[in-house]
Amino acid sequence: MPDYGVKASSAGKQINAFTTGLRRVVAEDAVRRQVMLALGKEAVRLIRVRTRLGRTARRTLVRNELGEIKNRVIRLKPHAQSYRDYRYDYQDFLSPMTRWNRSNLTFGGQLLASIGVRRVSDREVIIGANNETHVDPVTGKLERITNAELSEYVTEQGRPFLELSGLDDKKLVRFYRRRFSDLLKRFGRIRK
Repeated sequence: MPDYGVKASSAGKQINAFTTGLRRVVAEDAVRRQVMLALGKEAVRLIRVRTRLGRTARRTLVRNELGEIKNRVIRLKPHAQSYRDYRYDYQDFLSPMTRWNRSNLTFGGQLLASIGVRRVSDREVIIGANNETHVDPVTGKLERITNAELSEYVTEQGRPFLELSGLDDKKLVRFYRRRFSDLLKRFGRIRK
């Protein structure tokens, strides 16, 4: 723009300052959402891995043979014998992530595959199963239950899996520090 010798008005300066501030806030908000989305995806990955191993996020103190008190992971509640027999009969339909006698929520693999980030804001992430109708792995027909409802049912039956432990929290902090160390430096959390 050519200079005609006219100085910018105070209103023009205010608008310029406002739009600059607005751009900075929007950019920071977008960065926060990206960070929260990345943390949510990592939390989903941790939940899937732990559940496929047949573990919950909960821990308990146990005394071993030597009298030492150990902090142990609580395993998912084992299946009833009738359900194990059913899984044995239809083991050709089982997910490659499981065996017929293993309790790790992966009969067909759909439930754990349906878990993802459902909502993201700059302060929180909501994760859970989607609302798609669950498919019977044996018959291939749609069931009358969604993945989200199945997730609630499984939790009520003694297999809570959509939880994060204190160890998971530490893993997420470590993930954040590794992946977003440049942001931490920018905001003065880490010294250069």
